[in-house]
Amino acid sequence: MRYVVLLLLLFVLAGAGGVYGILYFDITMGQIRDGVIIVYGAVGVLFFLVGIVVLLAILFGLKAASDAGSDVFNDTVRPVAGNARAMTDDARGMVGDAREMVRTARTSVEFVSDNAVSPVIRAVAVARGFRRGFGSMLTASARRRPPPRGE
Repeated sequence: MRYVVLLLLLFVLAGAGGVYGILYFDITMGQIRDGVIIVYGAVGVLFFLVGIVVLLAILFGLKAASDAGSDVFNDTVRPVAGNARAMTDDARGMVGDAREMVRTARTSVEFVSDNAVSPVIRAVAVARGFRRGFGSMLTASARRRPPPRGE
């Protein structure tokens, strides 16, 4: 806020100096115009130089922040990323081992099923078939006989 007031005061003083120069000196409008152009050019060059200095300061600040961020990244994130890679490789190895275990278990189950369970199931099925067959024959012969007398 105080810089705005200072700038406003500077413009008032410049205007007062211009009026003083017109009244007490023999200054023409062409000379005033030339003076304004010169002052405007000098202020433009000054602002351009200040802008370059500010941009360079921002550039160096960003470079320093980038370097600090790079140091933080190299000190903290990169080792964690390396550990994550190692853990990922370990996890891939464990997944491969788990797949191999499942494949082995599946093969074992198929072997036991083919060589032990299937024959037992077939034997039970044959035994049930004989039982039903004999049961059918017994009930068929019982149906053909006439009922005993007196009953």
